[in-house]
Amino acid sequence: MVPPQSLKLKHRSDTRVLINGVPISLKEGDITKETVDLIVNSTNKSLDLNTGVSGAILKAAGQSVVDECKKQAPLKAGAAVLTGAGALQCKYIAQMVGPDSTADITSSLEKVLNLCEAKTARTLAIPAIGTGRGGFAPKESIKAILTAIEKHLKEPNSSCLRSITIVAFEQKTFDDFQCQKYPCPSGVSGAIFKAAGASVEQECQKHGPLQNDIAAVTSGGNLHCNFIVHMVGPHSAAEVRSRVKNVLERCEEKQITTVSFPAVGTGAGGVEGEDAIGAMLQGFEDHLAQNILTVIKLIYVVIDQDNVLQEFQKETVLSVTLLVCFLAIIHPPPTWTKMDGRDLEIITLQSDSVEYKNIKTAFLRSSIHRDVNQSQWQRYCVLKQAVDKKYPKQRNERLLYHGTTKEICQKINKNGFNRSFCGRNAVVHGEGTYFAREAWYSCQDQYSNPDDKQLKYIYRARVVTGSLCKSREGMKEPDPINAADPRAGLHDCAVDDPKNPFIFVVFCDAGAYPEYLITFKSIVLKSP
Repeated sequence: MVPPQSLKLKHRSDTRVLINGVPISLKEGDITKETVDLIVNSTNKSLDLNTGVSGAILKAAGQSVVDECKKQAPLKAGAAVLTGAGALQCKYIAQMVGPDSTADITSSLEKVLNLCEAKTARTLAIPAIGTGRGGFAPKESIKAILTAIEKHLKEPNSSCLRSITIVAFEQKTFDDFQCQKYPCPSGVSGAIFKAAGASVEQECQKHGPLQNDIAAVTSGGNLHCNFIVHMVGPHSAAEVRSRVKNVLERCEEKQITTVSFPAVGTGAGGVEGEDAIGAMLQGFEDHLAQNILTVIKLIYVVIDQDNVLQEFQKETVLSVTLLVCFLAIIHPPPTWTKMDGRDLEIITLQSDSVEYKNIKTAFLRSSIHRDVNQSQWQRYCVLKQAVDKKYPKQRNERLLYHGTTKEICQKINKNGFNRSFCGRNAVVHGEGTYFAREAWYSCQDQYSNPDDKQLKYIYRARVVTGSLCKSREGMKEPDPINAADPRAGLHDCAVDDPKNPFIFVVFCDAGAYPEYLITFKSIVLKSP
């Protein structure tokens, strides 16, 4: 989703963008009329420039400020100091030496922003620095100003600033300013733009500015989707509700059946998680009430912050007639390396690595590979999150072993475990995928037949075991948790002995992730 007006500025009224949650407004007007905590004045080293915007500021501020400037002068190039405000409707004026380059605009403004923090200034007004006497093009000026603001607001320490206004005194300057693109959006929106690529950004520029509840549709670019629906970021629960509804209307127009939302409004918009989810669900219901024959079948809400996810999970889904899934962003395990766009990679572990030694414990003369498959890992994590939510106080995942052949392990690496392979060895515990608690069991030739080089193949897998039930021959799915209540659902895994399980059978292919492939040879020691 796109934050307000991040595509292109166009309107003559105040135009706003958010940088790290702080609204940056662009307006045409007289900076001396601004009611803010601090006003910036770009002047000369003697602090007595009496022409242009600087002259207007000194004239409106009055003699007391002129006298104070004389006491503070001269300043070095790039310096900035604070004076009183005199007759202006602000607390301070930041007097900065006019720039000789666009880099000077950025560096001097950074000093001004630090002065704002020292005085805990919450509101700031900045003129079109350098576009008068400095001779800089508005395009260069606005870029340098926004660079300084963005750099400052992204510092780790929280800023006191709550609002910044850039004021263009002349109509032509404003007209030039407003045609310039703001910096690339941050947060979830920035991540979407970065992943989607330049083609989507170019489409957005062609669309022009977004207005309130109007949503724009572009292609998915490099993302694994057909479309991206862009909307103005909301700042209240009411805006969340209406804008979510409008996004779904665009989905109907494009015959989109599956849609993923972020936690709308909980980032720069400042909407609390509980309020946001309530508003989103209301927006979903509003749409469904008007579209009984909706084409939308599934809605995901994808959340990248644990605290926000917890707030979302507290809410009870209302009586919507389609499935709404709340998912956390899936983070890869810490041992994974960068994939650079690949979905699958088999990595041979170094024999002296801790990771290798941890897996090797039960094996000798082994070759251990880490199976890195992003799509499989995501499916596994989604299922595990659902089971963890259902059974928060128990152990829901186990590290188990699965023996196979060279031919089948190549299929597992690419597509994951598959129940269609069941029956190759036995179905005494049901028609699912089998795992053993200990490696020796999977080492038997019955389960891991050696290839023509006498190599055997065993996975150490992560398995979602969740709620256990007793296995039986011919079982096609786990038993119901409560046969008298269909809504209670099914157990997650069948086992040979619920009290002391050794054999585990899963019937959901996403319920196991083939984390490590161990390739080895069995050596039979003959007695002398």
